[in-house]
Amino acid sequence: MRRLEREIDEFQAQIDALTEEIGREEVYTDYELMNQKCSEIDRLKQQIEENFEKLIELDG
Repeated sequence: MRRLEREIDEFQAQIDALTEEIGREEVYTDYELMNQKCSEIDRLKQQIEENFEKLIELDG
């Protein structure tokens, strides 16, 4: 369970960093770069969701 919680924290930190990056002009004016960063955010959110589901299973 601890490993899953750590991973969730790490994924959230990565999302926070990417969110900050997409606010920069050099990123939001570059469609491909912006799309890559948004796709990475979506991927990380999916992993967080999967980890939460695993935690619920382990807790239940």
